[in-house]
Amino acid sequence: MKTLSRFLRPRALVVAGLVFAAAPFTAGAQEGTTSSSGKWLGNFTGSMGASIRVENAKKDSESEARLEVLRAGSNTLVAWDIAEGVCGDNANPVVARAKFRQIQAGNDGTGNAKANIPRLDPKKRYYARVYSPENAAAPDGGTGSCVNLAEQPK
Repeated sequence: MKTLSRFLRPRALVVAGLVFAAAPFTAGAQEGTTSSSGKWLGNFTGSMGASIRVENAKKDSESEARLEVLRAGSNTLVAWDIAEGVCGDNANPVVARAKFRQIQAGNDGTGNAKANIPRLDPKKRYYARVYSPENAAAPDGGTGSCVNLAEQPK
């Protein structure tokens, strides 16, 4: 048993040395993969069944946000916006609410809209809200539903 431990000990040191020597290379490789994809998604789980997608536009300073409503109700008017923070923060939108075109859902309850917004910063958090335009002046912004946006991996 004594000879076996003498035999394994030098190999264990060599293996440990290789692991520690490789550590800086793997750490550097991981740092390089944290770049921004520029694509953000969120799905509303409420009765409206909406989804939002934000993608960097061709201009360096802009993103294009698209909201699709699946079950808003026949001929329902839906307002929406995007704000910095997380659901419940009651933050101001990233651009004026008037820039977020309202959606007039069709007879089948579906509809969509686009808005050009400032490019979202991957170091920050964002959320999207949908609400009834009649309630837009409410203290909470008339939020009917809220979803936190998640940046997608590159």
